[in-house]
Amino acid sequence: MLWCIKMLCKIPFVFIGDEAFALRPNFLKPYSQKELNYSRKIFTLRLSRPRNVVENAFGILASRFRIFCTEINMKLQNIERVTLACCTLHNFLRSKCGETYISLNIKKFHYDGVAQNHSNEVEPTFIPLQRGHNRHARDEVKEVRDEFLQYFLNEGQVS
Repeated sequence: MLWCIKMLCKIPFVFIGDEAFALRPNFLKPYSQKELNYSRKIFTLRLSRPRNVVENAFGILASRFRIFCTEINMKLQNIERVTLACCTLHNFLRSKCGETYISLNIKKFHYDGVAQNHSNEVEPTFIPLQRGHNRHARDEVKEVRDEFLQYFLNEGQVS
């Protein structure tokens, strides 16, 4: 338990992304396919779970509230308020309208950057990201990812 407390104090809060992003001190991504061994596969699986939850939640919000499909030109504080308001409204409508709200015009999001609705109309969603110039992470950035790997294999393991 003491090891866990020391590790949690040492490991920073991070954002989670996929392979398209550069590895940074506050941004974790999975190991590349050519770097995988057993422990790195475990790390990649554990990292993909919360990322998928966030992507699904964002996809639901974006399909309901079009403001999330473009750049939001507001102060950060107002963006937070709008996001919380949309989440609250979404949860309220789910509780009051049930299946009527849930099944209404839900879009299926695909990883190729297009959304497809029930009438099979395809429309663009997001602009594809361009690769960064410097794709080589510094050693200290890799150490942060390795610290998470050790946590996932020890105290943070799923039984």
